[in-house]
Amino acid sequence: MQNRVSKIFLGYGETASYLKFKEKIAITGNPLRLKDTDKMEKKREILVLGGSLGARAISEKVVEAVEYIKKNNISFDYKFVLITGKQDYEIFSNYADKERLIVYPYVNNIEELYKRAVLVISRAGALTISEIAYFGLPAILIPYPFSKRGHQYLNADLLVKNGNAVLIKNESLTVDLLLKEVYNILKNKKKLKSYYFKSFKFLFKNSAEKIAKYMIEFNKKEEGNPINRKGKLNGNNK
Repeated sequence: MQNRVSKIFLGYGETASYLKFKEKIAITGNPLRLKDTDKMEKKREILVLGGSLGARAISEKVVEAVEYIKKNNISFDYKFVLITGKQDYEIFSNYADKERLIVYPYVNNIEELYKRAVLVISRAGALTISEIAYFGLPAILIPYPFSKRGHQYLNADLLVKNGNAVLIKNESLTVDLLLKEVYNILKNKKKLKSYYFKSFKFLFKNSAEKIAKYMIEFNKKEEGNPINRKGKLNGNNK
């Protein structure tokens, strides 16, 4: 595929080392469909993205964690907001609790949930990593263990090295470990505020505009080329 394209847009510079045609690479960041929001408001929700590939294990452990908190009357000032994916909604909606656990099958306005979140628990897909960085949130990342070439571990490592996330391996995920990491992140109020500023070192701005600008310039060059990619003269439909 690399030899068939004229340009390769990358979300992160670290990815470049895995590609052959270095001269085609442009590091632009991932374009996001998010609106700007007030990132510093007071937040009391933990966003759990359990609807992605192979993420049922995350949803299960979050539900178990909520049940553990309730059963043991543990003081906890936050609620979990779980997005299950449509295929798992019926399974987990039965555990919904207005005080502790809100369950959605899918949301169109994900930016509103990010805006209210103080912490994200998720797999480590590239776009999710970009969204977490955009909103300057801390994260607990559980990479999908069967991702191609382990790319979710590489994605997660970007935020971990930046100081914005902790990584839990899928096979190590337990309720005890999950709650331990949640408490470790939330108990330090000063550290919570620092995540927003750390994200600026990591995040690329205006990614969509950069990609669009290149495509416009490329299209102009193609229009000026008398022979198109199919070997026909431009302007000749025969």
